[in-house]
Amino acid sequence: VGPLMERLMTTLIHHALPSILLMGPSTSAPISSAIGSCSISASDDHLYAFEAAGLLISCEDIVTSSDSQSAYLSALLSPLCSRVRDALDQVQHQDQTGPSRVVDQISRTLVAIGHVSKGFTPTQVNVKYPHLGALLQSGLDCSLLVLSRLPLNRALRSRSLALLHLSVDTLGQRIFPALPSALMLMLGGEEIPDTTAA
Repeated sequence: VGPLMERLMTTLIHHALPSILLMGPSTSAPISSAIGSCSISASDDHLYAFEAAGLLISCEDIVTSSDSQSAYLSALLSPLCSRVRDALDQVQHQDQTGPSRVVDQISRTLVAIGHVSKGFTPTQVNVKYPHLGALLQSGLDCSLLVLSRLPLNRALRSRSLALLHLSVDTLGQRIFPALPSALMLMLGGEEIPDTTAA
């Protein structure tokens, strides 16, 4: 990795991207949460910076060393997964939908995790560099943790389902062991009235 790329990735991972997560939604229409009392950005243009970072990391013509790819990907995903776990720690044990502030934080972070994974292919993460696949799977594991902890939140279920779809494209066969528990969690939540249908 050249010095210019090194500076770019350092700036992205340690400065720009953490700041983006702390921003509010940009130009997006809100959707109602499972309990109808909070507004979650359906699409936030700021979060596409995470997709750009993932595409840069996955491009072997740019990041030529798999060790560098692994280091960058870990530096990008580990804080995101920690952010999800920290947010879940703020939810009271009996609360299965979550307060609006925490739900918004988790939702944005799950979108960011999904954006990071878009540049990778099953061949890349399963055949050539399996350690990259293990890192990407940590993001999927986070979404399943959200489902198990907040099973009645429709918005977060939607986010987790979207990440599962992305993971099928990215992780390929690596996702198979996680599918039974993922499907049980997806189907396990009680039916909630759709507050957006009126």
